[in-house]
Amino acid sequence: MPDDCSRTKDYTILIIGASYAGITAALTILALRDGQKPPLETYVSIPNLKKESQGLNLKIVLLDKRDGFFHTVSTPLVHVTPEHASHMWRRYTGFPKLRRPDVQIIQGSVLAINPDCHCVAYMDGQGQSATISYDYAIISTGLRREWPVAPGSDHRSIYLDHALNSACSVRAATKHGVVVIGGVGVEFAGKIKMAYPHNSVTLVHSRDQLLSKEPLPERFKSRVLEMLREQGVKVILGERPGVIMLPDNTYRIELNHEAHIFADRVLWAISQGVHSTGFLPDSILNEDGTIKIDAQQRVLGEPLLFNHVFAAGDVTERQEIKLAGTAMLMGLVAAANIYSLILADAGRWRRAVMTSCPPVYLEPKMSLSIGSNMLSYCGGDEASIREGEDVARVVFGADLGWQRILNSLGLQDHDDDRTVY
Repeated sequence: MPDDCSRTKDYTILIIGASYAGITAALTILALRDGQKPPLETYVSIPNLKKESQGLNLKIVLLDKRDGFFHTVSTPLVHVTPEHASHMWRRYTGFPKLRRPDVQIIQGSVLAINPDCHCVAYMDGQGQSATISYDYAIISTGLRREWPVAPGSDHRSIYLDHALNSACSVRAATKHGVVVIGGVGVEFAGKIKMAYPHNSVTLVHSRDQLLSKEPLPERFKSRVLEMLREQGVKVILGERPGVIMLPDNTYRIELNHEAHIFADRVLWAISQGVHSTGFLPDSILNEDGTIKIDAQQRVLGEPLLFNHVFAAGDVTERQEIKLAGTAMLMGLVAAANIYSLILADAGRWRRAVMTSCPPVYLEPKMSLSIGSNMLSYCGGDEASIREGEDVARVVFGADLGWQRILNSLGLQDHDDDRTVY
């Protein structure tokens, strides 16, 4: 049991990575600190933590390499229709909920973590090295993906230029059309064909089946192929293409089993992502780079060193198919458990009451927006597979679910003109 002096100390919660999991964790702690209901509370049963919050001295530090919250799910849309681009990247400082004295936002990249002294070394946006101490930390750094599957810049202004240039080149591909290479390009191909129906769109994938590695029903995988073709997308499977740029800035795509094809624009969508855990010791990582965690999202491997460190989202071993909603729930659980530990340490509770992410939310599931249509698998047997444009409007809306996410987090309000930290 801590002594009386320790009970009045300040607590710093460092959140490394402020996308779906990280920003949910921050908002959860702030809500509990303010005696309010945390976001997404209806999905996970957590103790009534908010009633004991009065007088706690908390500080949240958000450390992220980007200058804002980007809707990663939206990349197939923003790179083909530029009017969506600015809406999908919201600067952190533009959210009124994050503009408060107990929140610090740092744009920077993590260099190392030292659990012995509870500190993290990072490089800020100006290339300067610095350190920050923490009492508790949440690692939610996610996956590192290549353009165009993810933005090619950590700055909103540069991202907007990239997205506009990409969209303009796709729109102008009227002679030979667009070739999308890689299985990650399913939604890219569908959105391009929907936006520019008179442009030729071809998807080339090295495997003999789309989504071949995903733990999904065969009916779902075969229906994805059918829906693409129904949208007018030509799909070529079992080919590892070679791409040659021609003098007129068009491309020749050489195939092993079919005649070569030409394209005005080639989009590479082969990036499955690399887990952003290079700053962590191997003892807490799996072979694929994911972080070992227990059911309460606490980091495993070196419990005496990392018992104050949690992890959530794509960077963890428990999320086989990467979903924004699951990452958000994991962020909620990690934050609630940290808050419970703080209450116990501060003498508010006799002991911490920990919670877990319900297993149902960790089961394989997927929703794909294919052109104007949608295909969704909600887990379990094939009976949960749904499709249709009406379903797409309900689930995704006009912005691939971005406004629904913002609403669920209470982030509807945003000052778009706030451009400086």
